[in-house]
Amino acid sequence: MLGVFVFTSCKDVINKVQWNSSPSKEFVLDTVLYSNVTEIYFQDTMINLGTVKEGGEYQIVYRYQNSGKLPLMLFNVSPSCGCTIAEYSHDPLASGKWDSILAKFDSKGKTGSYQKNIKVNCNTTQKVHDLYFKVNVVK
Repeated sequence: MLGVFVFTSCKDVINKVQWNSSPSKEFVLDTVLYSNVTEIYFQDTMINLGTVKEGGEYQIVYRYQNSGKLPLMLFNVSPSCGCTIAEYSHDPLASGKWDSILAKFDSKGKTGSYQKNIKVNCNTTQKVHDLYFKVNVVK
């Protein structure tokens, strides 16, 4: 017996959908991306870096677990400003497994106290989760 498998991405599925006035593009995108909803647990949603010296790059690690039954997908992780970047896995995370989002804060040219936000978009009931970090930058 010969089987044929076709692998496609969500982007391919979206591109093949014929758009019309109803349903909206956003509705179709939501239907495809969020059709297998699971749960996420963050070990910490607020991390305090304390007082740091201006000019350095500082790492923040947000540990998370797939606390649901279906694979967890992070679609996008977006920091609130250009002074922070975030790295994350684009691979599905199996139920019960742990992974991390690594954020890097560049304090060059920054002094003062800051609270920064990182938005995590994933296939959970609450589509967007907010992560935060606080830092006080001194010369």
